[in-house]
Amino acid sequence: MRRFHHHPRADIASSVRAGSSGNRRRFVGVLGWNFGDRYLGPLNGVLFMDVVPSTAFVVSAPTGVIPAGMQAVGASPTAPALVFDNLYLRRVAQRTAAAAAAKAATEKPAVAATEGKTSPVAASR
Repeated sequence: MRRFHHHPRADIASSVRAGSSGNRRRFVGVLGWNFGDRYLGPLNGVLFMDVVPSTAFVVSAPTGVIPAGMQAVGASPTAPALVFDNLYLRRVAQRTAAAAAAKAATEKPAVAATEGKTSPVAASR
């Protein structure tokens, strides 16, 4: 009776197959992340990434994981800082958009309502 011996190439082949499956999962994960970031926008995408550590505390609490004292001290100012930073960045973005809209409105040529042509005043600018 013949015995089959362990062949190292079989392990390599199975690990390559498992690795390619993992790579596909990573690829799909990155595509999903990019889609979500595009959907959320830059401000909310950054906020989401910054909230991940705080969310880890909240999610791990029901499982019985208790954060160490210094972890709690470090995480406690994070949530308010993220909220205030996000509100500030939104306000800056609104001001920038309003300033750009005002600038674009003043640079548009005036169109005469009756003729549909550019007025001489706007054309001389």
